[in-house]
Amino acid sequence: MTPDSTTHSRRPVLDIDFLHRLYRTTGIVVFIGALLIWENQGSAAGLGWIAGAVLCLGLYYLLELAVRRFIRAEEPNARGFVAASVGKLLVLLLVGVLLAWGARQRLINLIWVLVGFTVPHLVLLLKLAGQAVVAWSRAQEPAPGRKDGGAGP
Repeated sequence: MTPDSTTHSRRPVLDIDFLHRLYRTTGIVVFIGALLIWENQGSAAGLGWIAGAVLCLGLYYLLELAVRRFIRAEEPNARGFVAASVGKLLVLLLVGVLLAWGARQRLINLIWVLVGFTVPHLVLLLKLAGQAVVAWSRAQEPAPGRKDGGAGP
């Protein structure tokens, strides 16, 4: 094994497919969690949970789009990236105003917005930890044809 292949196997895989699996897994977790929270804590808490998770996923997706579109080796576009970032902040401001209005009307619970906002981060952390455990367990397997686990010279 070359040093490059061993370092590559320990590095987490963060590609577009990984991000799309993150979106899908988070959607499933949010849906199941929303059902449980809605039933036990009420509609304002359930809406807060959903709003926080959707807000975070939306920010992840907008960041993914901006990076794919504006940060390229052949033709980087700093102006476009800055414009997209400012546009994202304006959308975030509008969403914040809508959330504050919903909280004043007692339609949404802002504490649950914060809790829902953490869900995609936790799913990302668990997926990366899972990749690390799988890579570690593969590294612990003995090499084919060796009975001592490959620990010798």
